[in-house]
Amino acid sequence: MPAGQLNVFLHGMWAIVSTSECLELLAPHDGGHAYDVMVSPAPPTAINALAPGSSYCLTGVTRRTAAVRFPREQALVVDNLGVVNRQAVHSSVYLPHPRLIEVRRKVKITADRFLSGSHGEKRATVQIPLVAVLTYDYANAGDLRLEDEALAAADASGPIDLDLYSEPPAANVPGLARRYACRAFDRLGRIFPGLDLKLIDVPYTSPCSYEECSLWERAQAGVAKGAALPAGLAQRPVLVSLVVENL
Repeated sequence: MPAGQLNVFLHGMWAIVSTSECLELLAPHDGGHAYDVMVSPAPPTAINALAPGSSYCLTGVTRRTAAVRFPREQALVVDNLGVVNRQAVHSSVYLPHPRLIEVRRKVKITADRFLSGSHGEKRATVQIPLVAVLTYDYANAGDLRLEDEALAAADASGPIDLDLYSEPPAANVPGLARRYACRAFDRLGRIFPGLDLKLIDVPYTSPCSYEECSLWERAQAGVAKGAALPAGLAQRPVLVSLVVENL
């Protein structure tokens, strides 16, 4: 029986590459982004951010031999892009395939209004999630590592949350609006030379539960984890992640 569950929350803009062996998270180079790491309950040693040019590997979880796929009707999924331009990548995180993938805080878009390029032509309507949650089991919390950093005390049990961010720390500051989100997606697209897909507009979204909100929303809320966010918190533009299945 597993001792507990590790939930990896992906916030903001990521290229998520799925292969037969693992998931690779690629954070795009973007001068306006923070690449923060948060763990709850707090680990023995704080992990603050992903370093530029670095790669990290999650270990200590129960490994699966088969890939769990992102739901295509609820995520932006592209097949077989192959070559990765590493010069466009800020940092990467290697994850085993999870037991469960859940997409949250979904916003509906229509291809003719929001997407252009051949990789978006066959899509009529897509739901874009702001948050993806990857669920793993673990047998011993003391074995959980993100590269060399422990994620939990050896005697920990129960659910542990690992939050990974690739987004502006102030995502709702005036000026970081639709045009910013579209430019950021262009920078994400540079990771894949074969990608023909652009955002021509992005929707806005309202605040949600504390676990699903952005860095800016968490800072503005000023509330503890698990508490409701203030009703008057402003909307923010959607930052879109891309799932690439190279299976």
